[in-house]
Amino acid sequence: MFSQLVQRFSKASLGALLLLLVVSRIFVYQVSPLRNPTFKPMSANAGSLVWWLQGVGEGHWIMGASILAFLFATNLTLICWQWYQSLTINLPRQNAWLISFLLCIATWVLIFRGLWLAFVHYLLDQWLID
Repeated sequence: MFSQLVQRFSKASLGALLLLLVVSRIFVYQVSPLRNPTFKPMSANAGSLVWWLQGVGEGHWIMGASILAFLFATNLTLICWQWYQSLTINLPRQNAWLISFLLCIATWVLIFRGLWLAFVHYLLDQWLID
């Protein structure tokens, strides 16, 4: 019963995170300086030209990308771990939990780094960070 609740919550939260990703992507596109016809790329003036976002620095954009990557990596790792646990046969092995935990951590790190690089690359493409 509890595992089914966790599976449903993981899938529902993945849907919510995908919606958040789409909204974030649209927001970044809308506030991108590339939408302004007077913007000149390669002029060391990256950042949003929208007046109410003038105070938002590169660190804030990178922190937002990091938070989004952290949430996605955690959610995808939990879904992968549940899938992996359903496939494994409960054989009595020494250090089975340690191996499973290390595999889970390695999966999270790989997913996080990949997503973080993709999100930061998108911010670079939109000229919100230099």
